[in-house]
Amino acid sequence: MSNLQKWRRWCERIEVDILTPYKFDKLIAEEYFGIINPALDNGAPPDFHNWCTVNYGFSVVMVIRKLSDDDSRVYSIRKLVGDIAEHHKTIKKSSYIQRYPKHCRSLAEDNWNKNVSLKKEFLPKGIPLKHIEEIKKSTERINSITNKFFAHSNRAKNKKYTVEFDEMYAVIRKLIEIGYFYSDLVGGNNIPDDDSNVSIPRDWQSIFREPWIK
Repeated sequence: MSNLQKWRRWCERIEVDILTPYKFDKLIAEEYFGIINPALDNGAPPDFHNWCTVNYGFSVVMVIRKLSDDDSRVYSIRKLVGDIAEHHKTIKKSSYIQRYPKHCRSLAEDNWNKNVSLKKEFLPKGIPLKHIEEIKKSTERINSITNKFFAHSNRAKNKKYTVEFDEMYAVIRKLIEIGYFYSDLVGGNNIPDDDSNVSIPRDWQSIFREPWIK
């Protein structure tokens, strides 16, 4: 298997195994918050909502952890970018452009010149190295809190760590942006540059339209 084939497979697994479940969870959570917040404003007990929020929050921080994991046994954006940095000359301008249909090749060349290099005929190593640093920097705070909570819960139980959903969403969007960049370069196009490109055909909200306990 060539490096390009391997990277395309990794991109597919990242999207299927990590990002797609996250996108569906995010969609349901946002719709749920829209339903429950008016009820809370009218004095409904917050216990169930708090439980849902905490569990959803845990799932989101684990998505960040998975996407930024450098373990050789996992699929992650960090692992993808690191491996590309080691074999950066595999990604060539000519091959990148040729993968596009003829009527789109001028656009592909413009993309390369703008986002990769005007002069280089292959991906400069400095680009993935820069992205690795961006991944580390953008995920450092949340991963640190996650590590303290899960690995050192007894010591940290008296400390309060706060992470807002907007902060976590921004980090994940940054990771998706980096993943999309390389998915395009390796010819996979498996990672869309979007964190909300899903929909649920079923009326999942129907459970809220009748009493759960009769």
